[in-house]
Amino acid sequence: MSHVLGLPALLGKQKLSELDSLVIHLIGASAQEAMGVNKFIELVRLIPTLKYLRIILIGPDLQDFEESPLNFTDPMLSKIRSSCDARVTVRNGCYHDVVESLEETPTLAFASHPGIADGNYTESWRPTLELLASKGAPVVVTGYNKQEVLDDRTHLETCGLRVIVEPQANPFRGLRPFPDPTRECSDFIYGNSHFVVTQGLKASYLSISWHVSTRSWRLQRASRRF
Repeated sequence: MSHVLGLPALLGKQKLSELDSLVIHLIGASAQEAMGVNKFIELVRLIPTLKYLRIILIGPDLQDFEESPLNFTDPMLSKIRSSCDARVTVRNGCYHDVVESLEETPTLAFASHPGIADGNYTESWRPTLELLASKGAPVVVTGYNKQEVLDDRTHLETCGLRVIVEPQANPFRGLRPFPDPTRECSDFIYGNSHFVVTQGLKASYLSISWHVSTRSWRLQRASRRF
């Protein structure tokens, strides 16, 4: 629930109160997240203006699951108001391989504890991060503690993403403490403890892209003269 309840802080209360449509891509989602997807029903209650909600989970450890009502696991106990069409889809694969097959552009992309700065995963995340930078949707990355998010922030910028919300504490972090296996920053860690938000390309990357495009255009014009 920590990333669901944290959405008002991420999107801004004003913007959230005006939303009638919301599409969220959960990137690198785990089977555990897929099993607990009905918690996103809380968004229907948090946003009374919401009429259309799509939760799309993408991850290499998931099995494809076609679009279904968000409360498919227990429709009797997990009620959804009739004025909101809320559904979930699950896709197997890496985000950069799957996203083009999805019909809708995300309002928000979310990566929970992705471990981008972990040397075992950094390069495998790069194609997805570069794609996200080019798409322009806000991307929320969470970590178990502040240092993890600070490290991820460095790699996000390396891949060209523009940071719009600096690393900070999530007021709705998970309440259950877990022993920190590294003991580098603290004795305990918490689910979605801190987050950082990016959107689009950094100015330096936009400048590079502009110069490359301009040079290509000039070369094309020059070639037509011969």
